[in-house]
Amino acid sequence: MKIPTHDKIRTSLFLLPLVLLTGCLSESVPSPTESSGTGGLALRIQGAAAAARSMAAEPGGMLVAQVRIPGRLWTDSVSWTGSGASFSFPSLPTGGSYSVKVFVRDIEGRTTHADSVSPVPVLSGTTTPVELSLRAVLGRIVVASPAVPTAIESLSIAWSGRLASRRSSFPRGSGGRTTLRLDSLPVGDVGRLSLRAWNAAKDTLYLVDTTLSIDAQSDLSLSLRWKDATGSISVQGIVVAGGDLQATALFPGQDSADGSLRFDAFSDSGSADWIRISNPGTARVSGSISVVHGSESWNVAIDLAPGARTVLTRLACTDSSPALHALLSATRPVCGVPLSVSWSSLPAVWEMRSPSGSLADRVMVEDGKDGWPDLNASTARTLRRRAGASSMAGRSWCSVGSDDPDGSCP
Repeated sequence: MKIPTHDKIRTSLFLLPLVLLTGCLSESVPSPTESSGTGGLALRIQGAAAAARSMAAEPGGMLVAQVRIPGRLWTDSVSWTGSGASFSFPSLPTGGSYSVKVFVRDIEGRTTHADSVSPVPVLSGTTTPVELSLRAVLGRIVVASPAVPTAIESLSIAWSGRLASRRSSFPRGSGGRTTLRLDSLPVGDVGRLSLRAWNAAKDTLYLVDTTLSIDAQSDLSLSLRWKDATGSISVQGIVVAGGDLQATALFPGQDSADGSLRFDAFSDSGSADWIRISNPGTARVSGSISVVHGSESWNVAIDLAPGARTVLTRLACTDSSPALHALLSATRPVCGVPLSVSWSSLPAVWEMRSPSGSLADRVMVEDGKDGWPDLNASTARTLRRRAGASSMAGRSWCSVGSDDPDGSCP
């Protein structure tokens, strides 16, 4: 029998590993009506949709499952580990229109992710499978500024919507690399986002004001430009799937990346550290480019046809034999570049300039937060960028153990 599914539009899902978790099954007081038979429900819960990977339900708190018919309620719960889970509800009265709901309640008691389906039939002697996909009901906004001027001492981010208001302040980050974040924003809300930057005397030096809605089907990356306090800015945007907005906020005089070249991957491979870059445009890029990481910079000659890519590595090309290293598979690697890729000091800003001197791409890498993968895990040798994704958004990247330069995100 075909099981009715949601009437909501579904996005594509990661098929996460499923773990059978056991909890304490409870049932409400039975109604006096007896059933002539029993059946069962088997619930399988998946994590967040691919487009909202960074808004997956984080480990901690409880995963709760509820099965209901008029007058009766069955409930089970387990500690939420961050991966998929399964529940089993045997011996349910047959017939009726069952409704099934699952939700994640975080350690502060907030319901952050949920899903439901109805009606679901229960047939005598049969276990009916039900699949649910956790979807964010609370969103967040993350704003990264890779180079906050030294005159600024602190910054604030505020949200004022129809359903909620939030505000938080942050000191200027190390080396000017600063990330602002607001959590627990209801998906479906519409409101005003305000950013402010102050000096030590609490004078407002820079500001951003923008109107946003948190209501659609995929995440959004946004570019914002700080203005001095004598001016203002208004940007219209929509936060899509899971309610996760990742914005890059630049101050006056700071370059915006033109996308003429792009970072595709970084590998912390010791003596064979490497960076993969590509030419996403329609014209050949030829000449000397520069790659900058903090106080270090490297000038490298490249010649890339449209769609082509290359690998810059500290490994000597004489060491890239089939028996020695996976870098042999790279197309025209540029060897012997004394670069160093390390995730020990984060956030880290990488920039690349084209032969014309324009800023081609910029990445501000974080570690295990704001949607970024855990880069210091034993399985996270290489950071890879998803096809067509923004470089500044953590959800655009994945970490894998392989240092094969031709690899991609799973």
